[in-house]
Amino acid sequence: MTASIRTLCLLALVAGGCGERAAASDSGVPDSGPRPDQLQPDQLAGAWRFVPEESSASPAVALKPDPAGGPGALRLVARGIPKLQGIAFRLRFDGKALKPLKQEVSASWYGSGKDLVSKLATRPEGELWGGIGYSGSHGLDATSEVTLATLSFEPGAGAAGPLALSFRAGRNLVIDPNATKVSVSWLGGSFQRGK
Repeated sequence: MTASIRTLCLLALVAGGCGERAAASDSGVPDSGPRPDQLQPDQLAGAWRFVPEESSASPAVALKPDPAGGPGALRLVARGIPKLQGIAFRLRFDGKALKPLKQEVSASWYGSGKDLVSKLATRPEGELWGGIGYSGSHGLDATSEVTLATLSFEPGAGAAGPLALSFRAGRNLVIDPNATKVSVSWLGGSFQRGK
């Protein structure tokens, strides 16, 4: 089996199962207000902020806040992986307390004429299923931190924190251009009220 077929099978297995059962992402979401850096100190009290799981582990795939994207915006990043061909993951959250707004593949995957296969979709019970990878034996240099995708969530009006986002054990995978599994740490985090 060629590496490109293995990659396609991997992505279909993890993300393709979303199919028609998954809720479509809403890419036309209106602006949710000012960015945190535009708020006055008294406006930040009680505001939601994302607190990432702290670890210096490398290689790793982690969620980090994205201040440029506004409140609730996150970056899915990888580090310590010299040749990343594909990633498949399931991110769990409380579907009643957190509303997924938008999911997008990062521009870091594009360029050099490489064929990209990707699927990001949310499930109503509170899971984001994702699969992103190159068709063929190409690799993304993630030795230094590189953004793989951007995500945004909105805590519900009656939500009480902390609101955890965690990667579902046994359902996450990073592969290299040889279709070999790369062992990484999976780091989530939580939305918490500011003080």
